[in-house]
Amino acid sequence: MLKRKGGNLHFELYKKILKEAKPEIGWLNLYFQGEPFLNSELSEMIKEAKKLKIFTCISTNGHFLDAENCQKLIDSKLSELIISIDGASSLTYSKYRKGGDLKKVQDGVFQLIEKRKKSGSIFPFVSVQFLVFKHNQHEIPQIIKWCKTAKVDRLIFKSAQFYNFYNEDIEPPDIEKYSRYFKNKEGKLEIKKLTKNHCFKLWSSAVFSWDGEFVPCCYDKDLEHSAGNISDNSLIQLWKSDKMHRFRDIIIKNKTLVKICNNCPE
Repeated sequence: MLKRKGGNLHFELYKKILKEAKPEIGWLNLYFQGEPFLNSELSEMIKEAKKLKIFTCISTNGHFLDAENCQKLIDSKLSELIISIDGASSLTYSKYRKGGDLKKVQDGVFQLIEKRKKSGSIFPFVSVQFLVFKHNQHEIPQIIKWCKTAKVDRLIFKSAQFYNFYNEDIEPPDIEKYSRYFKNKEGKLEIKKLTKNHCFKLWSSAVFSWDGEFVPCCYDKDLEHSAGNISDNSLIQLWKSDKMHRFRDIIIKNKTLVKICNNCPE
């Protein structure tokens, strides 16, 4: 559960970020702990980035893939669409995607791919993402079969991040390669990889919240380490700020001191 308030990125603020990032940016993810289709200006934002020849990607729960939105994605030339489908049956899917409608999402995927084919476009590249849990790991063969039938471009099996290790309803999978965790001698879950004092993200990417807060990475979900707001600063000022320098310094000296890094497989 996020502690910060939610909202939608305004187009003018978006253009300011793009303008200042353009000399360096090659890839743009238009999502950060939220559903992109809730922003009514999404297709215009994609078009704005495409004018600057930036690769654009959005990740969605798939419930907004109606005829109109599918056509907007194709017309805007979105580079990649990631659709979360975490189950091959309605019962399994809804265990994690509370209140979700698997058939609605699957129908949306078929519709998008059919419209893309008719338009003669290769965009968006369609990826289905399957978060692997204990309750859905047995459906891996079914989701592979369904993705082949739907003719999606890529299927991604992703390991899930856990904050509550004692939730008996949602547990990490037993299949080792799909889990970030292992059970120690006490039977408690621990992250597999040792936290090393480095992080590629801090020197290669910039993350903004919908209201312009600049944070070190996407794991800072509650903006605990914000270096400031781009409404009041330039991107270069935030990037080279004392706060960011101090944060990077901690990462290369003792990463374990930073809570958000202790559950990260980077």
